[in-house]
Amino acid sequence: MKQIKDILALKKSNSLIVVYPDSKLLEIVDRMMYNNVHHVVIVERDTEKEIDGIKSPGRIVGMVSYRDLSLALNTSMLSKDVEAPPLDQVFGEFIKQLDENKVDQIMNTHVYCKDAEASAQEVIRTMKSLDINSIPVVAKDTKYFIGMVTKSDMMDLLLDYITKEDSKVVGTA
Repeated sequence: MKQIKDILALKKSNSLIVVYPDSKLLEIVDRMMYNNVHHVVIVERDTEKEIDGIKSPGRIVGMVSYRDLSLALNTSMLSKDVEAPPLDQVFGEFIKQLDENKVDQIMNTHVYCKDAEASAQEVIRTMKSLDINSIPVVAKDTKYFIGMVTKSDMMDLLLDYITKEDSKVVGTA
């Protein structure tokens, strides 16, 4: 039975994308765009720690998704009921909001995490039942962030399994 630590070991990149609660929203957007991710974990400042040979950037205190960020931005300027303002004004307002507001104002503090010993089946069930796209992985019995598992990772695992099963069938025919 595959465990989360096995899935993390197979990932092409396991860079941990984090920001702090007092970071500007602009930093979240930058991290999401630069790293092509839809979720950023928020860690407590100055809580970096090495656990069982794995370097953690810190203890998880929240998470921000692309959806959280989209909902947080004031889109009233784009209302169809009034004449649309010039685009430079709209973009200027977005940049202003991103620069003036902090992560802790929009972060979700109820973050569902799994430890590295959890089974892939357990993670899939959790993601399905909660309708979430990713789960931060933490060191056992802690909130120290050590990895991220996404639906895409689970699809890779399924594809690998199906490919192996297909090769067994072809090999016996």
